[in-house]
Amino acid sequence: MAKELTLTIKYRPDPNPLTAVALRIVGFLVLIAIGGSMLMYVVTRDRRWVRFGWQVFKYALIVVAIVLAFLALERLILAV
Repeated sequence: MAKELTLTIKYRPDPNPLTAVALRIVGFLVLIAIGGSMLMYVVTRDRRWVRFGWQVFKYALIVVAIVLAFLALERLILAV
């Protein structure tokens, strides 16, 4: 008889759950900063608040990309 081919997926929980909590806290702080800068723009009509909000958003995306790259690299290294 032919042997059956089975695929097993091992679930590895995140060894440090504080990473997800820290990322959520930083995400909420970024949202508060962007929302505050947009509110200040509406109140003062000063374009520097729009620039500030855009810079916060841009650098937050860069940081998220770096963190996700490190997490993916960590998973690849642990898989070996």
